[in-house]
Amino acid sequence: MDIMKHLNTDHHNVARILNILESQLDRLHQIKPVDFDLMRDVMRYMTHYPDRVHHPLEDLVIQKLIEHGPSVQKIGENLTREH
Repeated sequence: MDIMKHLNTDHHNVARILNILESQLDRLHQIKPVDFDLMRDVMRYMTHYPDRVHHPLEDLVIQKLIEHGPSVQKIGENLTREH
C-alpha cells in the first residue's frame, strides 16, 4: 500500500464529504428537504475514521521523517506542531 497515496485520497474524500454536509446544511437553511441520515453518517465518519485510521498513518509518516535525519527532521517537527 502506498501510504502517501492513501493519505492524499483520504484528504480528497474528506473534502467531498464535507461538501455533501455543506449542501445538506444549505438545504436546511433554505427550508428544503434534508437527508438527516446522510448528515448523521457524515458526522459519524468524521468523528471516527480520522482518529482511528487517518491520523495514525500521518503520525507514522511524520515519525519516519523525523527519524530519517537532520535534513528532513525539521519538516517532520513542523508538521507535528501544525497537525
